[in-house]
Amino acid sequence: MDHRYFPFFVDITGKKVLQVGAGNIALRRTESLLRFGADVTVTASEIRMEFLQLQQKYGRKRLELIRSPFMHGMTRGYELVLTATGDEKRRIWKSGKSVKSIISG
Repeated sequence: MDHRYFPFFVDITGKKVLQVGAGNIALRRTESLLRFGADVTVTASEIRMEFLQLQQKYGRKRLELIRSPFMHGMTRGYELVLTATGDEKRRIWKSGKSVKSIISG
């Protein structure tokens, strides 16, 4: 089956977003998401200092940091799930699919 991806624009103000991974790509995404009004949770085994600085800037209500690798079921309650980790994308997609989240890698 040929997969085609459709780019779209959506108002993310107040939307709950899960960002899996905390590297450079995740940091850039998280900064953008916060600027556009999303409430972001970042989960990763290690959280970089830059994420803590973002949390100080935006507050704990807007940016939650979880020091934990992704676990099945973490996608519950999120409207958008973003991955910035190559090794877990398929597992994350399966977890999110069961709760009707939009998953993007």
